[in-house]
Formats: sequence, structure tokens, C-alpha cells
Amino acid sequence: MNIFHSRCHVIGKLCSLIIDGGSSVNVASLRLVEKLNLPILVERAQRKEIEKNREKNKKHGHVCEHPNKKRAT
Repeated sequence: MNIFHSRCHVIGKLCSLIIDGGSSVNVASLRLVEKLNLPILVERAQRKEIEKNREKNKKHGHVCEHPNKKRAT
């Protein structure tokens, strides 16, 4: 498993970013979501994964829709 630390700009703000090669779900911390006032998007398949991980880690993340990302149909 590889972990990479980086920084990125999200809605004009500099954020720290950790990329975990073993993760299969894209999540953002609640602090990041609240600070940037990001809309929360949870799809059905992801909801099951989040519920499963909730018991393991009470500080689970939230899935957010990126404003520039085009959704596949």
C-alpha cells in the first residue's frame, strides 16, 4: 500500500491531500466538506460501503461531487 501526501486547490483554497493506494472509495473529511461548504453526494453503492465502514471508523468521510467533473450516464 502506498500513501502519497500532496496539496491541491479546491474552490480557490489550498488543501492537504492524502492518496491511499488501497482505497476503493473517494472520500473527503467532514472538516474539509464543512470548511469548503461542498455539496454531499452519496450514491446507493457507495452508501453500502460507507455504512459498512462506519462501524470500523466513526470518523468516516463523505463523498462529494466535484463541480468540474462530468458524470457518466
